[in-house]
Amino acid sequence: FFQAEDGIRELVRSRGLGDVYKRQGKGYIKEKTSQRPSNDAYYGDWYQVINKTYEKELDMKVGILMGSTSDESKMQKAKETLEEFGIESDWRVLSAHRNPEQVVELVSTARENGYVAFICGAGMAAHLAGVVAAHTTLPVVGVPMSGGALNGQDALYATVQMPKGVPVATVAIDGSQNAALLVVQMLGITDELLAQKLADYKKEMANK
Repeated sequence: FFQAEDGIRELVRSRGLGDVYKRQGKGYIKEKTSQRPSNDAYYGDWYQVINKTYEKELDMKVGILMGSTSDESKMQKAKETLEEFGIESDWRVLSAHRNPEQVVELVSTARENGYVAFICGAGMAAHLAGVVAAHTTLPVVGVPMSGGALNGQDALYATVQMPKGVPVATVAIDGSQNAALLVVQMLGITDELLAQKLADYKKEMANK
């Protein structure tokens, strides 16, 4: 997940002992170590990362939340797109209004449980993405859902009009595929393999 050297160093400094990875072309070989890393946690081509594996890649996963079972068909593209890039997703129906305690419990411990971002789809009042963003420092992408008297325009405004300091990246109404791609682009900042997959994806899209 962290391919950039600075990211690796920071992860090791904050986590301590674990597995050592040796860069070999585009892949990594995992070996065990009991040595405490040096201050910059850097051994030539060796990196120390705690209890993680590079392929799936450090156990990263994206939470896909929606406010109702009626939203599942519209959010399916988010799951399919993440799978296309080899990213695990956690699919849950949780309402900011009907299940507020469960939402807060999931999100407030998300980082230590391996989540790297959330994609939240909701319609009408559409408070789900905002509630999630209020309880985590992870990136949150909101997907306004169509339906209701205003056919999604109310959900769009509710999702995008967040107060200063609590951002939600908002895509188009029913734009769950773009929400997933936005998360992939975020992760690709520090993952060269993922960035290359994105480049290939855009080339294929241009040929369609």
